[in-house]
Amino acid sequence: MARADIRSDGRPVTVQHHSARGEVKRNSGNFTRGSQLLSHEVLMWLSGAKMPVMMWLVIFALAYTIVLSITLDENNIQLICMRILSALWGWVSLDPMKQVNLLLPDGSVRQTYMGYVPYVPEVALAWHKAIRGLIGCLFIATFITVPAAVWYVDFSRRRGKNILEERHERGAMLVTREVLHAEIVQHNQVEFEKEAANLFPGHTPQQVLRMPFGARKAGGIQLHQRPEA
Repeated sequence: MARADIRSDGRPVTVQHHSARGEVKRNSGNFTRGSQLLSHEVLMWLSGAKMPVMMWLVIFALAYTIVLSITLDENNIQLICMRILSALWGWVSLDPMKQVNLLLPDGSVRQTYMGYVPYVPEVALAWHKAIRGLIGCLFIATFITVPAAVWYVDFSRRRGKNILEERHERGAMLVTREVLHAEIVQHNQVEFEKEAANLFPGHTPQQVLRMPFGARKAGGIQLHQRPEA
């Protein structure tokens, strides 16, 4: 089992920063620095969080395009466009009695009024197909995006944690003497057990510690002080 590293294992250790030059003079106040950091963090979070939303939109647009291409022909698309035009016509309060000609699927032309276009059976049927396809594609996009988004969030969290362990961190971490001593003892103990297992196969670390100094030195372990058990 890997040894926990105080720099990245998440323990609540108070971190202090010290400068030999004394208190550093800043050319901006706490509010300026804090507000810029907050804005930067929000923008970074939004940059990462937008990926599932974009994924959902792309899947929905692709699925809806395929569904419309399969279920609707060119005439149905024209009737749906007339349905949308009729809604916009009424929304801006234009004359609902304006006469329009609708080309029906059988090739005939039906004369009607702009306000009555949504109630033409052929228009209502084409609109119903489009709405059913819309609802179906909403579910399809959601069912595909949700597990993908869960994986994306989990992968992002693991990648964010690993990147701190892969890169050297600038500066130093100042902790109390007790914490530093415990970390050094733990590190030495783990490294000693590795060397003992490699240089003295068949012996336990306790048996290696009980060996005379000369025997341990000849085997490759030069310990002047035994690590704590």
